[in-house]
Amino acid sequence: MNKRYTISNGALRVQLDEHGLVRDLFVPSARPASFTPQTKHRLGVRVDGVTSWVDDGLWSAKTRRNHNAPVNGTVLVNEAIGILLELEDVVAPHADIFMRNVHVVNLRDNQRRVSIFFHQAYVIDSPLLPDTAQYIPKEAAILHYGSRRAFVVTGMTDIGSPPDQHSVGLFGDGLDGTWRDAEDGELSGSDVACGRVDSTLRFSLTIGGLSSRRVYYWVSTSVVVREAVELRRTITLQSVFKQTEQTVIWWRKWLTPAFRLSERLQPRYRQDFIHDVSNIRLQQDQTGAIITDRQTAYCNPRDAAYALWPLIRLGYYDEPLRFFSFCRSILDENGCLLSRYAADGSIGASAHAYHHDKPPVQSDGTAIVLFVFSQFYALTKQKELLDDFYELLIKPMAKFLTEFVDEDGLPLSSYDFADKQLGVYTYTTAVTVAALTAGADIAEVMNDQEMAVSWRTVAEEMRTAAEDHMHSERGTIRHGKDDDHVSIASLFGVFMFGLFDPEEDTVEQTIGEIEREFRREDGLFACKRDKKDIDYVGSLWMAQYYIEVNRRDDAYRVVQGIIDERTEGTSQTTWVCEEIVSTLLDTTYPT
Repeated sequence: MNKRYTISNGALRVQLDEHGLVRDLFVPSARPASFTPQTKHRLGVRVDGVTSWVDDGLWSAKTRRNHNAPVNGTVLVNEAIGILLELEDVVAPHADIFMRNVHVVNLRDNQRRVSIFFHQAYVIDSPLLPDTAQYIPKEAAILHYGSRRAFVVTGMTDIGSPPDQHSVGLFGDGLDGTWRDAEDGELSGSDVACGRVDSTLRFSLTIGGLSSRRVYYWVSTSVVVREAVELRRTITLQSVFKQTEQTVIWWRKWLTPAFRLSERLQPRYRQDFIHDVSNIRLQQDQTGAIITDRQTAYCNPRDAAYALWPLIRLGYYDEPLRFFSFCRSILDENGCLLSRYAADGSIGASAHAYHHDKPPVQSDGTAIVLFVFSQFYALTKQKELLDDFYELLIKPMAKFLTEFVDEDGLPLSSYDFADKQLGVYTYTTAVTVAALTAGADIAEVMNDQEMAVSWRTVAEEMRTAAEDHMHSERGTIRHGKDDDHVSIASLFGVFMFGLFDPEEDTVEQTIGEIEREFRREDGLFACKRDKKDIDYVGSLWMAQYYIEVNRRDDAYRVVQGIIDERTEGTSQTTWVCEEIVSTLLDTTYPT
């Protein structure tokens, strides 16, 4: 399994694996995004002359998620050495500090001496630039720093004792790292290293038979060394408990709208609903960007807009406002949004060339941001939103969409969902028509009649062109102008954004072909006709259609299948989490 669990405060993001090990610790708005690539942090125990690392195959692991807050818990048991570890991990809500509470339980009935080892490795600047690690005696801490970021690592036992040994060294190029230094139970005490550096801390505990002790570990971070050190000084035994309590309180308050709505769901879906709502919030950086690609820490504005849509439906305000402010700041001079951005607003990597004399785009991304903004305004009715965004976001995007039109009146070819193929797609057409219509409504509120008429006219001409070009000869809805195949995306565009009359025969014919060609035995839908790889978003879009036409048993079968896949360890994106929330929200409305 390759499970990942995220905890975050909107700036510092930590990803943990199924053993509770830190696999990624990064600040999306910093460059580079990640500070632990190509390595992992380690956690080890030495007792009775044996050193064991929690991922060495001898430990059973179980994750326990706090359903009221993203506080991650992991229970690790090694029967061979008679030790149980309970990990509680949290990122402080108002400071860039990752904190870990380790409950060490002696499963034997005799008193024992137990050592706990914390190993950490960072690549702060790049694999080609040297980082530095130094032991700071006064702080009983290890400082890791490069030119862009500093980390201070330390901790204490439950009686306030600092780490009693440390080691600083190098890893990579044939070197495993300082964690190897811990395997005999003693650390070298080396104080400094420069290059690809890592470090290890040791805490020693005497634990009575069938008794337990605790160790507290934390990492503070800042762009400035001095600030990272000062953050470290704010942590005491009392503040560890306080920060965890504050985190739970903050999240419980933030999740209040979700808790209220969840009471209207079937009980078996309530925890997943709360989990996914919080997961959407966890992906938002302090800049407003939604991290939709966790491997690269990129934001795809299209996926991000979909992620925010259920939050808007739940009544959240600050998160959409920050995202639309981010979009306003990154808008291209043509009025379009590209497919990838770093959280600091810089353009993400692309393998595609310019076309139509414009940067490579997925024009549906610009369209869905405009449409979801209209939903935000429609639910809030706050005129100041239009005052802030009409001229610098709404108007440029709508003008781009009216100009990005081919000779048939359809959107010019742009990249598909997978960002691989250029084409004129039914889904893109549907969301563009909906966006321009919504933009025209906003223009009328702003008394901009010229733009309202222009945008509405293009939208209606595009709808007419779609009637002419997006129906196949066999009576189904085409995937695209030059693609006769059926697709879930085209169906979703038609029923969600109202491109065609949902009662027309072509919709029913398309549904039948999709179910024959793509539906698997488990009720989920596949990406291709071989029915091997699951189309997670497409499956949930089908569930939303089923709810729309009162086929709720089919919808619940899909939702349960997606949740079961997650239980089995399948990695699911921010967009999938959002679609689970959106689908469950749909079940609360009568049909």
